[in-house]
Amino acid sequence: MQIFSRQGNEEAERKGIRLGRVIQDLQGVESYRRATNEFGEIRIQFMTVSDGHDQMFVQLREFKLTQNLYGLPLPTHFSTDNVTNDRPFFLEMFPGARAKQTQYDNNQVSVSSANDAS
Repeated sequence: MQIFSRQGNEEAERKGIRLGRVIQDLQGVESYRRATNEFGEIRIQFMTVSDGHDQMFVQLREFKLTQNLYGLPLPTHFSTDNVTNDRPFFLEMFPGARAKQTQYDNNQVSVSSANDAS
């Protein structure tokens, strides 16, 4: 799952999503968050008034609830423009991501299984 913030609009533009220009014109919107699955399909998107994790908590909690309700897997991989600050938050929100990170830390993931995003 990829998370794009306002600073990641160049990436969103390259992928054909033109929301970056619109968001920059909105008053009070600091960040646009979008998460895609391994097929590039948007699974969640929302805007926040700051880069604070408290601004993302409710949306991601509801996303987890919906994924569980429909029997869909929770994400295990993330990319972000602010790894230092976002990593602890996402590892706490998504236990599967923490488990996968532990596997990476212990060299228990082969390149082929990492590419499968399992």
